[in-house]
Amino acid sequence: MLLNADNNSYLAIIENPNQWAAASLDDTIAKDIKSAALKLRDEFGMSPSQQLISRETMRRRLQIVWDPPGSGKTHFLALFVLWYLTYLADKSVRIGITAYTRAAVKNLLDRIVQVRQRNTNSDFKLISMVRELPKEPIEGMICCQANSLQRHLGHGAVVIGGTVWDWSKVRQAWPEEAGCDIFIIDEGSQVHPKITKFNGVLKHLLVSDAAIGIEMLKQSTGRLIVAGDHMVSLNVITASGDFFLGKGSRHDFGPSTMQLKDNWRMNDELNGFFQQIYGDDYLARYPDIRCSYQKRVWEGLSEHVRQALAADKAISLIKVQGKRNHMLQTEARVVTTVVKAHLQCRNDNLLRPKPYAMIVTPHHRQRNAVRSLLKQEVDDGLVMVDTVEKMQGLECELVIACFTFLRAESEQALDFLLDFRRWNVAVSRARCKVIVVTTNEMLVPRGMKVFQKKETAEGWGFVWLLEQWANQHQSIVHWKDWDDDDDGEFEDF
Repeated sequence: MLLNADNNSYLAIIENPNQWAAASLDDTIAKDIKSAALKLRDEFGMSPSQQLISRETMRRRLQIVWDPPGSGKTHFLALFVLWYLTYLADKSVRIGITAYTRAAVKNLLDRIVQVRQRNTNSDFKLISMVRELPKEPIEGMICCQANSLQRHLGHGAVVIGGTVWDWSKVRQAWPEEAGCDIFIIDEGSQVHPKITKFNGVLKHLLVSDAAIGIEMLKQSTGRLIVAGDHMVSLNVITASGDFFLGKGSRHDFGPSTMQLKDNWRMNDELNGFFQQIYGDDYLARYPDIRCSYQKRVWEGLSEHVRQALAADKAISLIKVQGKRNHMLQTEARVVTTVVKAHLQCRNDNLLRPKPYAMIVTPHHRQRNAVRSLLKQEVDDGLVMVDTVEKMQGLECELVIACFTFLRAESEQALDFLLDFRRWNVAVSRARCKVIVVTTNEMLVPRGMKVFQKKETAEGWGFVWLLEQWANQHQSIVHWKDWDDDDDGEFEDF
C-alpha cells in the first residue's frame, strides 16, 4: 500500500515525534468516567505496573510497552482492551490490532476471548481477518477475509485483528473518518525497522508495516500502542543501546516507554538470569515453581541425564561432542533421551497443562530430525517441537533449546544463529527449566567477525552469559557421541 500524503498523523510523527507522542487526550474522556474506570482496574486483576501503564495510555497518543519475556504482555493487552471497552469506550469505538506474524495476531485475539469469558460486562464484536475461513466457527469471534470486513462491522464497538497485509487491503476501502480509536502493534520489535533516531524516539517504527498502523488511526484522537522487547525500546526510544544492566542500574526509558515489571512465567533462578538484561526490579511472581520427579524412577536414570534434568538447576548446558557431519542425528538422540526421561519420571499430580516439554530449534532441518525420532518414542501431544519463530508467546515447564547445528561456515549462517532475539525467545519460553544443547564450536567465536556487528555481538553476549551462569551453578553436562549407530547411550567425558 502507498502511504497517503495527506495523512496528518504520519506527517506529524515524521516532523516532531515527541510532540505527537505527548499530545494530551485527557479531554476525550469525561473525568468522572475516567476516575471511576481507574478505580475499577482492580476488578481485572492488573498488577501495579499494568495499572500504571493503563493510566498513562489514557494521557497520551503514543504508549510504548516494553515487555521482557514472561511479563504477560499478551495478557496485559487483552486486559487493557477489555477494561477500556467496559468502562471508557463509547458504543462506536474501534480498536485495531496487528503484529508481525498471523500467529501473534491470533494469540492476542484468543487471549481477549479468554479474558472476556471472565469479564462479561463488555459488549463488542471481535473480528479476526484471516487468509482462509475456518471450517468450524470459533466461539466468541467472527472470522472474515479483509475484503469483506465492512459487512461485519455494524454500528457497535469492535476489535479487529489482522496482519499488516490485511490492514493494507482494509485501508484502501475505508473512508478517512472511519479510522481506529486505538491501534495496537504487537511484537513491535519484529517489524524489521531501520535502527535510526529522530529526536530520540520512534524513527525506526516508521517503516511500511508500522506506517500502515499509523494510517489506520483517527486523525485527531487516535491512540497508538506499540508493544515489544528491548529492541523496540532501548535502541531507539532511549539514549542507551546497551542491553546488559549492572546491579541496581535502570534503563532510561524515554518519554513514551514503560516497562511491565512482573515476571509471571519463570521461577526465581530463571528470572535472576534475565534480571541481568532487564533490571533487578523485574520480579518473579511464581519464584518457587520447579520440575518435580518421582524418586524411584529418578534414581534409575543415568548420571548425565540426572545432571541435565536436575530440578534445582533452572539452567543446564549440554555440550555435545560428536561427528560434525552427523550432528543433526546426534542432537536428535540427545533430545529424545532427555525428553523420554523427563516424561517417565515427572510427577503427574502437578496438574500442569500439556505439552510437558517444548523443543525449540533455529533450523527446520533440526526440527524435522527431532520430530522424526521423538515420534517413534513419545505419545502425541506430550511434546511440542518447532522453530523459534513459531514458539513466540508460548511457554512450558521444560524447554530444550537446540543450538548445535551450524549449517555452513558462512557469515550469514553465523548471523542467523547469533541473533539475540532468537536466543532470547528460545530460552525464555521456560517456566521451570531450560536445557541448552550446544557445542564448543557454537560457544567459542571464530575470530573477531562476531564482534563487528552489533546484532551478532549481542547474540554472542547472551550465549556467553548462559555459559557463565551454567558454569557458576555447576550445571554444565558433557555428552559424547562418536558412533552414529549408537542406540542413544552417551558417555560422559
